[in-house]
Amino acid sequence: MRYLSLGMLGLGLLSSSATCLLAAVAWGRVGGGAPIPQLALALVLMAVVSLGFAACNLLCSALFAGSARRCREQLEQLPLRCYLMGWCALLLQVFLVLNAPWVAIPLLFLNGLWLTRSLPALAQLAGEGLGLRGRRASLAGSLSLSLTVAFPVFGWLLLAQLLLAAVGSAALPRAWRAA
Repeated sequence: MRYLSLGMLGLGLLSSSATCLLAAVAWGRVGGGAPIPQLALALVLMAVVSLGFAACNLLCSALFAGSARRCREQLEQLPLRCYLMGWCALLLQVFLVLNAPWVAIPLLFLNGLWLTRSLPALAQLAGEGLGLRGRRASLAGSLSLSLTVAFPVFGWLLLAQLLLAAVGSAALPRAWRAA
């Protein structure tokens, strides 16, 4: 988990700086002039979104401490079961939404509940992979997860797989938890 966390952090920092550099080059070629205000606004927005995500994770880890601890233990002990349960939950939700579109709103609410319980656990594991402990690990893990989104395709796919495992850890039935 340590190398995955360091990789996510490095990937996020590299991709965010590369995206800003490419935007500056593209803006200079297309519109001419210096894109400094737009580039600064993009960086500030990325920082605000990352810090907001980290603050939300810290709040959820404080409110749902028991659930987050249980999800963390499941992600550590049964990562493949959590991942496969996340895929089963996703496929079931897609089937339900395709057959009855009105079910989409309650499913979004259910996914929100699952993610508020399991994302702090995922962020804690990612932060511990960076070598930190406690609240600092949760904060650093949240920042590395949110910076992963800055890498256009690969980061989105990586984060989607991690979110599937997080949803699976929250949705894992009690009977399947015993190893």
